[in-house]
Formats: sequence, C-alpha cells, structure tokens
Amino acid sequence: MKINENILLNEQISIYNRYHHCLNNQSNQLILIDPTDTFHIDKKFKLILKKYLNVKQQNFYSLTLQQKQTNSTNDIIICSVQLRIYVINPYSITNAFPYFTQSFYILSSKSLSQFSLPSIPSYVKYISSVPDIISIDPYNGSIIIRSTSLYTSYYYDFQIRAIDSHLPSLSSSISVRIFFGINKYSPRLLMNSTRQSIEILSSKFLYQIKAYDPDILLNDQTNLFPPSIEYEINDKLLNIEIERFTGRIFLKDLNKTKINFTLII
Repeated sequence: MKINENILLNEQISIYNRYHHCLNNQSNQLILIDPTDTFHIDKKFKLILKKYLNVKQQNFYSLTLQQKQTNSTNDIIICSVQLRIYVINPYSITNAFPYFTQSFYILSSKSLSQFSLPSIPSYVKYISSVPDIISIDPYNGSIIIRSTSLYTSYYYDFQIRAIDSHLPSLSSSISVRIFFGINKYSPRLLMNSTRQSIEILSSKFLYQIKAYDPDILLNDQTNLFPPSIEYEINDKLLNIEIERFTGRIFLKDLNKTKINFTLII
C-alpha cells in the first residue's frame, strides 16, 4: 500500500478487502501490531494515523494484522496478514520517472511558446488528458491551446501523460497548471500563526503552516496538485527546515528552546 506523507493526523485509510478472507469480516476483531506505534485500526478496518509521516525519516512501515474470533472464550487467531506501507512524496521526481524531469509544471500563458519536454524514444508518446481543450505534441511536449475560453480563466489544470507502448508499466503522468490571469491578492494564512507560541515536543516535527491563494476558491485548494503555495524560511542559523510545498516545519536541534524566523509565502 502507498500513502501520501502529507496526510493529516487521524485521517482514515480503509484496508477492507471483500476478496481477502482476513480483511472482509468485520464481525471479528482485527488487531494491529505496529512496532512504531504510528497507526491505529478501528472496528471498520480503517487505519488511523497517529503520528506525522516523513519520508526522509522513514519511507516504509511493516505492520501485522491478526483477526481474532470474537465468539470464543479463547483468543483464537483466525488469520494473519503482513501489510507493508510505503510512504511517498507526491512532489518527488521519482514519481515522474523515467520520461519527465519534474513532478509537475506551473506555467503562464506567456511562457507556453518556450515550453517543451525531454526528447523521448519513438515508442513513447506524450498525450494530453484534455486534447480537445489543450493538445500536446506527441514527441516534444509543446502545448497548443485549443479552447480560447481558457484565456478568460485565472488558471487551468490538466495532465500530460507519457505512454510507453513497449513497457506500459513505465508510462507515467505529470500535472500541469497554466495561469492565464493575473493574481489580485497576496497569499494568506489559513490562521494567524505568526505570533503563536508553539510547544516543542520530543520530535523533529514542530508545526505546519497552512496558506492559500485567495484568487483560487478555498474549497478547490484541498489536496490541490500542483500546489498553489510555496513556503520558505529565513533562518540564517538553519535551526529549522520547512518543506517547500507542505509548510511542515521540522526542528533540527531539539536543545533549542526559542527560535525566531521569518516565513516567506
């Protein structure tokens, strides 16, 4: 199973499988054995995240699921299954391998004429997810706008796919956002965190800054990909680091009790 490292605490991930005899009977108790104590499981066969994930610290988890018979006086193990969870970074270039050099592109309507993608073998072709609206040259990835109505929009999202006819498993896709309009408002924080006191726990994860683009409807920015905001921290001593697209802040020195920094959005 693959899980996005940016999922929120207490988010539920269903592992119910009607075709697996160990994961399709909710009348029996399912017990989770997790040496890292990162996940919990509820009665509806849903994994619940207890700790923040960070692919740099741990990129996979090995869990054991055991199902016990509930109508017996003894703890009878009916079945057991091993579950390996891989943590992925959606912004990593590895997700776009081998035919793209970036996991996503953010362009403007003025820069389209200069845009192209890496050269590809003859058995691979680039295609657009919306060919009637935006077409793609199958070999160099150049973009042609087919629908002139897009020029009245602030932005438009679509995907470019690289289809490998020899090895379909190597086919991949990337997301592209084209801005046609000019933003009217500066980025804003979802909550005013600039003067908030944050308790430092015995963990490298410190806090998550959340901001949004007021020119895009707030409801449309949930799990938006490509992301609408980038984050930077002006910390000359490099006591903390921030993830560029998620706003998650990690502490490098657990001995620090006070850190001042400037957040750039």
